[in-house]
This record gives sequence, C-alpha cells and structure tokens, in this order.
Amino acid sequence: MSFDSEFNKDNRIENILVDEKAYNALIHLLGKKTGLNFEYYNKSFIEKRIKSRMIRVPCKTLHQYYDYISSNGAEVKKFIEGFTVNYTFFFRDFDVFETIQDLFIQGLNVSRKDIKSNIKPAPTKLAKFRTKSNAVKNFHKNRFLSEKPAKYYVDIFVFLNQLSYYKKMKRAKSADNCINIWSCPCATGEEPYSLAMILDNLETQVPRFPKYRIVASDIAHEAIEKAKIGIYTDDSMKEISDYYENKYFSKQKTHFGHNNVIKEKIKKKNRISGRGYYQGS
Repeated sequence: MSFDSEFNKDNRIENILVDEKAYNALIHLLGKKTGLNFEYYNKSFIEKRIKSRMIRVPCKTLHQYYDYISSNGAEVKKFIEGFTVNYTFFFRDFDVFETIQDLFIQGLNVSRKDIKSNIKPAPTKLAKFRTKSNAVKNFHKNRFLSEKPAKYYVDIFVFLNQLSYYKKMKRAKSADNCINIWSCPCATGEEPYSLAMILDNLETQVPRFPKYRIVASDIAHEAIEKAKIGIYTDDSMKEISDYYENKYFSKQKTHFGHNNVIKEKIKKKNRISGRGYYQGS
C-alpha cells in the first residue's frame, strides 16, 4: 500500500513535536537537495508543510523523516509540490494587468484609444464564478482602495521615465536592448501567458515594438510541466475577456466537454523552466 493513499492514522499533526536540532538538520538537508533557502520562509508555515508530509509517510519524529527523505528522492519532490500553492487563472487581478498594459502604452507614446484591447472580463463572466467569500474579499479590497488617503497615493506614471524598461523602449531595437520579465512563481503558467498575450497584442499594433523576453519559473515540477503543455480547463479562464480568449485560444473536445488550448505563438514567447531547483536536473 502506498503511504500517500491514506493518512497514517496513528500519527496526527498536533501530536508531532518539533525538536529544534532535528528541524535545523532537516532544513539544511532540504536546502541542499532543492537549492532553496528556507530562511526566507515563515517557520510555522514550513513546520506545517513538514508535518503534512510526515502524516502521509511512516514517520512520527523529525529524525525519522530526516532519514526517510535522505534515502527517498521522490519524497523531496512530493515535499516541494506540497510546499507550493498553484491556484491561479488567466488575468488574475485583471486591474494589475491593465496597469502593466498602460505602462507600455505610455512608454511607447501611443494613444490608448488607438489600441484594440479589452482585458476586463464581461460582468456576466465574473458573476458566473463569484462566490460569497470572494464578494467579501473584493468589498474590503475596494473599500481600502477608495478610502486610501491622498498623501499615500503614488502615481507610478509620474516616475515612468526613471524605470529601466522605459529607457529601453526609447533605444533602438537590438539583441542587447531587451526588456526582461520574470514571472516567479509562475505555477501552471497563467500569469506569464497573460503577460505574453498583452505584449503580443501590443506588438501587432505598435510599430518598432521593443524586444522583450519572458522567463517563467517555479519550484513545483508538476506545475511547470502543465505550463509547458498549455492546456487549461474553464476554471483557468474565469477572468479572461472574450477578446483575449477568442484571439489566443482554441477549443479541444474531451469526454467531459472541452479544454482551452493556448496558441503556439504565445507558448513560444515564454521560457518556462524549473531547472536548477533539483540537483542533477
């Protein structure tokens, strides 16, 4: 029987004691095997992730888990997969992507009204996926934004000419003059692909569009593999506008309905990689 198929019933998270010496040794080992610096993570969060894996394998103490993970390479990957949260969708927080688009439009000195683009999804689409918890979250978010004192408000467009990407826009297009964008963690690829769609849409409409490079990475190997495939369910499409969905996706029939396949030209605009996070990969 696989230990991951069911919880170790004799082991409960609340019963696992954390020995400081054993914890430090385990973190050091995980750091060597993954290349990650766990000092930047909240300790209580790491402890919960460790305990979550321990109740799925035959380990009751951190010493036992240290020995188990030392001789089990597959467990390292399972730990990393459980360490990350890969919940995302296209144009998540679409107002942020609208700001990114406007930054490029301002930097390129073109008129917004001359650009065909519609990032904001239709209200009917938003309502379809709206939940009570999301409504409460958005209410507090919008109230905070509307009540923010004017003296704390910073208009990023005022500082546009100081941004490195803006300066690159003004230079001649060349191999050395490239706008570099890093999406990290990229999860299953929705964020970097959203960026690629925005920039491709602008590139087809703006003469002498600057060269750019999008690099996407994540420590979760399975998420990276899904990103490279570029096939998504409707859950990933819940905040994408009809404009971008129709322009950059095709439908793939399945036994359960359909999947959404991102166009190859957008996949090629992203360098998606998880290399370097596992030794020997």
